[in-house]
Amino acid sequence: MSQNQVIFEAAAPVFLLIFIGYALRRTGWLSPSADRTLLKLIIGVFTPCLIFHNIYGNQALRQWDNIALAPLVGFLGVALGILTVYFISPWLGMRDPKVRRAFAVTVGMQNYGYFPIPLVTVLFGSEALGVLFSHNLGVEISMWTVGVAVLSGAGALKDWKRFITPPMVTIVFTQSLNLWNPGPTPPILDETIQLLGQCAIPIGILLIGATICDQFKEFQLRKNWGCILNACWLRLGLIPAMALGLAALAPLSVELRQTLAVEMAMPSAVFPIILCRQYGADSVTAIRVAIGTSLVSWITIPLWIPWGLKWLGAE
Repeated sequence: MSQNQVIFEAAAPVFLLIFIGYALRRTGWLSPSADRTLLKLIIGVFTPCLIFHNIYGNQALRQWDNIALAPLVGFLGVALGILTVYFISPWLGMRDPKVRRAFAVTVGMQNYGYFPIPLVTVLFGSEALGVLFSHNLGVEISMWTVGVAVLSGAGALKDWKRFITPPMVTIVFTQSLNLWNPGPTPPILDETIQLLGQCAIPIGILLIGATICDQFKEFQLRKNWGCILNACWLRLGLIPAMALGLAALAPLSVELRQTLAVEMAMPSAVFPIILCRQYGADSVTAIRVAIGTSLVSWITIPLWIPWGLKWLGAE
């Protein structure tokens, strides 16, 4: 089986789950009233279990380059993306401050969770997945500092309490425990954690599909094709080329290079839609960017991942 076919078959279930989530919302089987409860379970229970299962005992995360460089690369990648788009966007006709801020943060920030996790798992296994979670610690910090600063136009550290999320606490705690290495987890506890962790991705992706269904009326391709086209060539073209080009020059581990090849192929994240509403940026722009790049990424993901792996020497 060719690498392209493996990548396509790994990506296909993700998009199928998005479609199922969309259909469940349309039919009323997944009601908006269920979203808050499911989101609490994903953030507070399922994702921490998934993180613990893939970090604890992970040999790759006993290497200091993965421990230190992975979060740093995650932080710099998102910061570089957001700031690059912010300074380019006026040249693309986005001079309204609210539109410009929303466009910059949504385009500059890739989907770093529910899209790449199943792909990294299938393609590279649990060691690379643990490095992905370490990388995502830096992504989260960048989102709540650089991202919030751009969206609000004010100091980001006022929201420092938002850094303390269950997934972030779990990453730091489990990483410390992994370095200490007190011994294997009891089998019953390990299996329970694994089963709970396996719930995170499918339920999370179903909620993404439901969110797209809720916001699809705002997509309006015919009226806003310029915004969507610009988002696609930046998020799915320029930004990954810049990031992978810089990463190729850095002394990164194989697992981190594999993680980056997948992360940089991802469409825009959905969570900036919520941030835009909270900080007064144009959430409709964020909706168009997230939906547009997600649709186009069906084509670009199977192209970017093998190119990225080859570029970074991580095939």
